[in-house]
Amino acid sequence: MSVHLSADKGEHDESILEYTGYFGHYSVDEIRSVVIHKVSRSSVPDLIGTRQERGFRFDRNFLILSTEIDGARMKLIWKREIGSR
Repeated sequence: MSVHLSADKGEHDESILEYTGYFGHYSVDEIRSVVIHKVSRSSVPDLIGTRQERGFRFDRNFLILSTEIDGARMKLIWKREIGSR
């Protein structure tokens, strides 16, 4: 599992101001609707060896992951392509 996140504060002419990437194994807690990322490597050294929990839900053809970081609510939306499994 690999994750890459960036933010540019909405300005198209500015370069990316923040970037985070990490990878590792994950598990799913269906009862709590949480996916747990076990970070093996990261662009942020403090994340290595940690467990990052993300809420998840499905809405039609979308998988929505959510978390709160430093008081800011964030979400990542994945779209399932028609015809894919």
